[in-house]
Amino acid sequence: MNRTMLEQRDQIARHNEHFLQEQTVAKQVFDNITSGGHLNNPNLRYFMSPLAVFNGDVMVAATTPAGNLMVLLGDFTGHGLPAAIGAMPLATTFYGMVGKGYSMADILSEINGKLKNLLPVGLFCCASMVEMNFRKSTVRIWNGGLPAAYIYRLGGSVEQVKSTHLPLGVVGNKEFKADAALYSLEEGER
Repeated sequence: MNRTMLEQRDQIARHNEHFLQEQTVAKQVFDNITSGGHLNNPNLRYFMSPLAVFNGDVMVAATTPAGNLMVLLGDFTGHGLPAAIGAMPLATTFYGMVGKGYSMADILSEINGKLKNLLPVGLFCCASMVEMNFRKSTVRIWNGGLPAAYIYRLGGSVEQVKSTHLPLGVVGNKEFKADAALYSLEEGER
């Protein structure tokens, strides 16, 4: 019985080591796919602290050919690897379309359609997407299911941008709404 127990312990240890190696490789691939943009942009400050190696939190940012900065912050339902799976098609679609100069509405619609077709019912992405136009001093904000975003105005006032849309991947593109709110900003507002 003692020998059997030791063999089982060693087998569990080998399985655990193999699992950790697989998770490390998968995490590296996941990170390469989801972090290929401009998260180091000087106009962008963020802090993300995941509770697990794989999770449903995603942040992607890229600059359009016209010089606008687009940022998408998302939170997939669930936890662990199932929640993280949706981040890969989201990120590849986002980066590919922003780089080609597609509009925010087109990008959101394409991501929505992909997630709706790929993910099982009940798995979706609450998200906010922001497009900053530095030449016109405007920001366009779309919020689908996340808590309100905030615009900090000069003088200390705060303007809420509440969610007015369904999350990504909940409804098909016929019902999906990609209209975003447009705000003018003064220098120093955030």
